[in-house]
Amino acid sequence: MKSKLILYLFLLPTFFAVQFNIVQATQLTNGSSAVQVIGQYTDIFNSNFTEDFTIGGNNSTPLNPLGIAGSTAFDVDPINKRLFVADTSNSRVLVYNLENDLSLANYIPDFVLGQINFSSSRANTTQNGLNLPSAVVFSTTTNLVYVSESGNDRVVVYDVAEITNGENAVAVLGAPDFVTAAPAATQSTFLNPGSLAIDNVHQRLFVADDSGRRVLVFDVSSITDGENAINVIGQSNFTTFTASTTQTGLISGPTGIAYDSDRHYLFVANGNRVTVYDAATITDGEPAVYVIGQSSFTTNSSSPSRFNASNGGLAYDNSRRMLYTSTLRRLHVFDVTTLENGMEPSTVIGASFVGASFIPVPSIASTTFSGTPTRLAVFGDNLIVNDLTWRRALIFNVATITDGEAAQGLLGQFQDQNLINPIPDFLASNTNNSRLNRYGFNTPRGADIDRVNNRLFVADSGNNRVLVFNLNSNNRLVDPEADFVLGQPNFASSTASTTQTGMNSPEDVYFEQNSNRLFVADKSNHRVLVFDTATIINGEPAVAVIGQSGFTTAIGSTQQSSMSQPVGLAYSSTTQTLYVAQCLSRRITTYNIGDGITNGENAVNVLGQFLFDFSSITLSAAGMSCPVGGGNIDLDDTQKRLFLSDTGHNRVLVYDVNSITNGESAVNVLGQADFTSSTATTTQSGLSSPNGIH
Repeated sequence: MKSKLILYLFLLPTFFAVQFNIVQATQLTNGSSAVQVIGQYTDIFNSNFTEDFTIGGNNSTPLNPLGIAGSTAFDVDPINKRLFVADTSNSRVLVYNLENDLSLANYIPDFVLGQINFSSSRANTTQNGLNLPSAVVFSTTTNLVYVSESGNDRVVVYDVAEITNGENAVAVLGAPDFVTAAPAATQSTFLNPGSLAIDNVHQRLFVADDSGRRVLVFDVSSITDGENAINVIGQSNFTTFTASTTQTGLISGPTGIAYDSDRHYLFVANGNRVTVYDAATITDGEPAVYVIGQSSFTTNSSSPSRFNASNGGLAYDNSRRMLYTSTLRRLHVFDVTTLENGMEPSTVIGASFVGASFIPVPSIASTTFSGTPTRLAVFGDNLIVNDLTWRRALIFNVATITDGEAAQGLLGQFQDQNLINPIPDFLASNTNNSRLNRYGFNTPRGADIDRVNNRLFVADSGNNRVLVFNLNSNNRLVDPEADFVLGQPNFASSTASTTQTGMNSPEDVYFEQNSNRLFVADKSNHRVLVFDTATIINGEPAVAVIGQSGFTTAIGSTQQSSMSQPVGLAYSSTTQTLYVAQCLSRRITTYNIGDGITNGENAVNVLGQFLFDFSSITLSAAGMSCPVGGGNIDLDDTQKRLFLSDTGHNRVLVYDVNSITNGESAVNVLGQADFTSSTATTTQSGLSSPNGIH
């Protein structure tokens, strides 16, 4: 049998992990805890793997410093050389140190606000917590960072003269205290606050109150929790939130705002336009002085032309007087040295123009966006743009700009999860950089141990591969990283294929010690692959195949030479017989491989059916249902007893295989009182859908 007294494997496909106890059988007690887990780790960076028995993420992808969940917003601290990134869905703000020219020092954040560490993403309404931060802005005169939260309908203020992870906010706007979240359209509260802008000279904070269809203005020369705004733009008073296509109103919620500190212009993106306000002095509901993206203040054309300015975010480069506005899958760049109504952009990023119409390119690349960017910011010669659906932020060099230029860097997507040399990947779009790797699983199934060469084989079914882990002399893990992979050319690949080197949903593995052969039940290819593992190289070809005539066919059928969804393997070293449990054929077929293996060879015997070409479901001593799950068959080679998890009948069948006749009856049944019962029970003598035995 595979599982003797030393290593007990418990496969948990629902939680994408393998847990196991390494104890003598006499040490086991009811409810014993697993002492080790493979496939789930709290920290996977810098080789600091912390086992986590409480998580079940696909491919061991806990929250990490490198990834983002989707929407992001940005601002820069040009004094202390820092970039602030609001990682909205992870309810945190990441802080990156910058070089003197304001370029990124590296892709690894140095601090986090809103969470106590980089592995946490809980939304909170507290003094040190955040709930869906939607924008961030830094004050160069006070070393304060303002963060708007759509989840808490407030703006919290952090003193970042020095930063510690998870530090407390020092003030709050939109609520009387740090534990209250009460959305409303009043002078002191918000309805879904979004984009932020700061006037460092006059110490004014502009807050785009999205659902309130207005911009609130606060005096932040000193801040009192829950203080009143001093002005409102877009509405005539603090209690109305009416949409209006006029010179004084906003068509929709302001999706982006930016401030020109030299000329005191406030740019507000709303609808398919940007309205520009003279904010040297402000009166409630004042009229805009310019409109960009429309020919007049009373039009709102959404036709996709180069004149449309925005239905997304915007950013302003004060030193170059360039305004960046976003719309569907592109940015329009306006030179606003001289402003005029309905002006034309000078450049487009993310698309190209033919005449007045644009040509979008929606496929993922370094030159494209997935939708309408909602947050952008300029720092130095860099423009950073969030790309929501592809869960990344693209960084463009805007010292000079050309139509359709490529991004020079990005945040959120990298070729590997490491903090040593993260390499940007412009073709990836995974939440939190959840990349396939050598230490995580996607639906692990069967496993087996090579006790002589000290290796563990695990069928990683969802990733279409078998991972091989080196063990020490006591058959314990050397480290949590797999050393080899079969079925894929490398650890970053998971493609299903019907080839001599590929796999499609492998369900079980069996290692045969005498010949160093590994048998793999390749379920969806309806075959068993045989590998020579005397030495292993990644992606090596199989040396033989059973169930198919060659390595490039995957025909599932119920014949003597074929298979239909093989899901379990067992082997007799004394008779050199391979047992293969098949789900859709509802049978076990046996193969005599003592004299070698011929591709597509005939089975010798069949159990569960009277003939090789039968596949009926029968509740009897001679019949079975579909066995489910890798590791659902095992052999006691000494007593010549074969055990099968008959999943659909809620039982385990026991066969005497000292000699075998086709369709023979099982000699015992576990989980039921007799061979004609199939009731699922949670009792000491009953079973419910058993799908693995060892």
